Amino acid sequence: MLKKILIAVLAALIVSGLSLGYFLLYQEKQKESALRKEAELSLAMLSNKNQQISSELEKIKNEYEAVRSEFEGKSAENKELAAEIEKITAVLKDAQAEMTMLYQERDVMLTRLKNQEQELKNYKSSLETATVKPDNILKEEVKLEDIKVKETAQGADNQMPVKIARISAEVMAFNREYGFVVLNKGSKDGISGGSTYSYGVQGQNLGRLKPDRVYESMSVLDILEGKENISEGMRIDIVQDN
Repeated sequence: MLKKILIAVLAALIVSGLSLGYFLLYQEKQKESALRKEAELSLAMLSNKNQQISSELEKIKNEYEAVRSEFEGKSAENKELAAEIEKITAVLKDAQAEMTMLYQERDVMLTRLKNQEQELKNYKSSLETATVKPDNILKEEVKLEDIKVKETAQGADNQMPVKIARISAEVMAFNREYGFVVLNKGSKDGISGGSTYSYGVQGQNLGRLKPDRVYESMSVLDILEGKENISEGMRIDIVQDN
């Protein structure tokens, strides 16, 4: 009888153990299923977030490409503007040099004009105070005729300049920055615009000049060589190069 009871109790324990085992296994499966669903949901959320990030990165990349393209365009425009500014600066520099030359030429011409006006006043004053005799009238007529002959000769010289071996001239103006001089000699003295000249003092060669503008009694010459050897007010000898 006791043996049967023990067997029944043991059987009950085995059944209850198996039931508990199945219950625990079921609980574990439920937990595993819940964890799997949670993991799948997290993966789905991460995948969605990854797509959003990828979309944002693509948008940023496109914006970067647009900005880079615009920057390259602006850079090209800046280079063109810089080149244009350099051209304008060069033109302005040339214009400034031209204006400087014109101002210096003007000053020289005004000085010569004032000297001529003073000479004319002195001449008129001497005519008003002088007593003219018949012999003097005859002499004056001869002088006027001589002057007329000289003017005709000078006109011929202007049409066909005479090449002079050596010309002594005074530097009336000198611009070191732009490298040119204004001389008190011109076409009537034999200076030609299409030639180059060597200049020196007392037979010593100091440099070379090239006429830029030649007038009848003055000229503007660019200094090709020897800018450091020349100064305003000095007298130089110029010789036409072969």
